[in-house]
Amino acid sequence: MSAPGTPLRDGLAPPLRDGDARRLWRSINARRPPRAPHVPVWRAALAGAALAALVLAAVSVWPRPGRGKPLALADGRDLAVLEIPLAAADDAVLSDGSHIARDRGARLRVLESTDSVVDVLLEGGRTRFHVQKGGPRRWIIECGLVSVEVVGTELVVERGAQHARVEVIEGAVLVRGDRVPDRVKRLGAGEALEVRAEPSASERAANLSPEPSASAPASATSAAPAAPAASTPASSRASVSVGAWRELARTAAYDRAYDSLGRGGIAQTSVGASVDVLLALADVARLSGHPDDAVGPLTEIADQHAGDPRASLAMFTLGRVLLDRAPLLAARRFEQAIAGGLPASLVEDAMAHVVEARGRAGDRQGAEAAAARYQGAYPNGPHREAIKGWSGAP
Repeated sequence: MSAPGTPLRDGLAPPLRDGDARRLWRSINARRPPRAPHVPVWRAALAGAALAALVLAAVSVWPRPGRGKPLALADGRDLAVLEIPLAAADDAVLSDGSHIARDRGARLRVLESTDSVVDVLLEGGRTRFHVQKGGPRRWIIECGLVSVEVVGTELVVERGAQHARVEVIEGAVLVRGDRVPDRVKRLGAGEALEVRAEPSASERAANLSPEPSASAPASATSAAPAAPAASTPASSRASVSVGAWRELARTAAYDRAYDSLGRGGIAQTSVGASVDVLLALADVARLSGHPDDAVGPLTEIADQHAGDPRASLAMFTLGRVLLDRAPLLAARRFEQAIAGGLPASLVEDAMAHVVEARGRAGDRQGAEAAAARYQGAYPNGPHREAIKGWSGAP
């Protein structure tokens, strides 16, 4: 240790000579890795811009949801082929296994078709849509008064001049529209919704006015004022309610329509009623949760109005109502509906239901024969696996 007071420089090593310092720096530089050549700032910026352009180009051509290959027909033709008017019914198979079955005169227009969305407009007529389950696309079916959203299901959509009707055969859909109760309604299998355009003032007045009982003379409506409710016959009370229930049914308020008719009102109002009224009564019964009450009006149409173009639809609906209650009778009604000119969009389902009904009734031979007919008509049909279980086929 240095003595106190000794200058600090006396304790340091002696300074390097110039020659020693140069040799030391040469040694340090020899051990240092080589330096990259200096790149001007403007060249680095240009390289960065070029890289960014390449990234943008790659992103623009990379597949994105909604920009992939659009849906097409199974044979590769564009979906726009469906817009061509038909002189007869047609069942188009799509590239994803979905089906679009158009009745004669049905008019479709394709609004959008991508790898995630299919949007079609039903301009008129009746069409059955069988949307493949588990598919990547969300379907939207525009139908004037309503819009139907579906992912995978089977449904029938009908559009007339003053109404739109949606009936779900399998799965579930969302129906939206200004005249739909609460503007949106979920429909499950076996449910239907019919929406009508706003009636004129004269139509509202006619619908809300009392109508005569089918068994009473026409002059009865101009008789003296009605007696108090306690002494009014049940048939008269039902006739007074007819305008109210029909208006409620038109707005899909089926529960209220059923309550308006009262106990036994559907059976009483069905006597001598027109096909239009009978169909409306059947809808009120089924869609309000009283399917047994629908049997009467549907049977009336099937047996007493067989020549009406709507009779086959009534027979089909009757078969579905009876399927759990009287399967053998249901099978006969389905067969009757097919023979009576059922719309093409429902024939496949009716044939499958015949197999199911005969299988439930224990008619093994009849079920096997019905299954063979279905497989012959629809070898790639959506029910081909289910009918094997119904008919007992391997």
